[in-house]
Order: sequence, then structure tokens, then C-alpha cells
Amino acid sequence: VCAICHKPESVVDPQSGETKPLAVDHCHGSNQTRALLCQRCNVAIGMLANDPEIMRRAADYIEEWTWKIESLAV
Repeated sequence: VCAICHKPESVVDPQSGETKPLAVDHCHGSNQTRALLCQRCNVAIGMLANDPEIMRRAADYIEEWTWKIESLAV
């Protein structure tokens, strides 16, 4: 399972019709292997430039808006 979302891979290869294997994540600076990630999480951390601060701000943003939306529904 993915080291981030703790789910199995769900992306299917369009050519083979089989579920893709988990990606072997690595640090681009040191080339050190880190863990296995699903395609979604691997792409997500790449799109967020592998920057923990950007990832924290993204999580804060989602949590803030979830709270705002839920409070409006009450």
C-alpha cells in the first residue's frame, strides 16, 4: 500500500488493463529511495515541488475551507 494514503494502487494501465505497480519514490537531490507511493500521491508531491511547507499550507487550506463549508451548512 501507499506510504502516504495507505491505499493500494488504483490506476489502471490503459494498454494492459492491469493495475499499475506502486512507484518507488526517491529524493531527487540524493537519489535515496524513500518508500512506495501510489500514482496519485507520487504526482501530488511532485506537483507541490516536494516542499513540505507548501504541502502543509495546502493541508491547512483544505482544512480551513472544510470547516467554513461545514459551518455554513449548519
